Amino acid sequence: MRMKKSTRIFIVDTHEGELDEIRRLMASDEYLDVVGSTSDTKQALPGIVETRPDIVVRDLTEPGLNGLDLVRRVHRELPDCKILTLTLHHDEAYIVPIVQAGASGSIV
Repeated sequence: MRMKKSTRIFIVDTHEGELDEIRRLMASDEYLDVVGSTSDTKQALPGIVETRPDIVVRDLTEPGLNGLDLVRRVHRELPDCKILTLTLHHDEAYIVPIVQAGASGSIV
């Protein structure tokens, strides 16, 4: 029998309700393994570096550590890690800098 490889996910969202919902949704998928999550943006980078996920899901509109700064730092520390940002903004002028900072994409 062939083993399925799980994609390792780390979630950053200061909204506890959203964080719980995203975690619950991803945990229900057999191909996803939520290896960490935090609502404390100051703890995000150490947690991400420690768990070495395949994908980081990050809400860019959070207070604390600037969203683009975290994207840049994760990209620098873990260049193979994919970064998906959650945002309410549809404007290309807002999305382009996110990708330029190192994000793989944005979920609008």
